[in-house]
Formats: sequence, C-alpha cells, structure tokens
Amino acid sequence: MSSKTSQLPSLSYEQTFFDSGIRFVIGVDEVGRGSIAGPVAVGVALLDVQINSSGWPEKLRDSKLISEKTRETISKMFPIG
Repeated sequence: MSSKTSQLPSLSYEQTFFDSGIRFVIGVDEVGRGSIAGPVAVGVALLDVQINSSGWPEKLRDSKLISEKTRETISKMFPIG
C-alpha cells in the first residue's frame, strides 16, 4: 500500500458527533493557489445523519484519492436539489 493510501480518510471523527446526538456535520474544503496567486474554489458538504442513517458510500474518500468513475457513481447517489 502506498503512503498516499495508507491513511485513507474515514468518517470516524464525524461519527463521534452523530453518536452524541448531533444531526448535522458540515465539511468545507478549498482548492486553488490562494488569493495571492490565483482563484480559489470552496466546496461545502452537509452530512445529515437522518438522511444517511443507512450509512455512507463504502468508497467515499478524498476526491483526489478515488477514480473519476467512483466520484461519478457516488455523486449520483446524492442528487443536488
């Protein structure tokens, strides 16, 4: 296993909040070179334990660590709007 995949992200930290009765957890991530060097884009994801009580997609990981096909499959599971 490469060093890049030896510490795959998980939802264990977020699960501690759900286990304590918190319904929502919001994750924020950015991509770009920073405001000095160029444009920045920010993404936000809201995890709702009541909607996702059956569990999270098995292959849900950092988008840089999964294939394009897996990203597309997961995104179809959670339609926007």
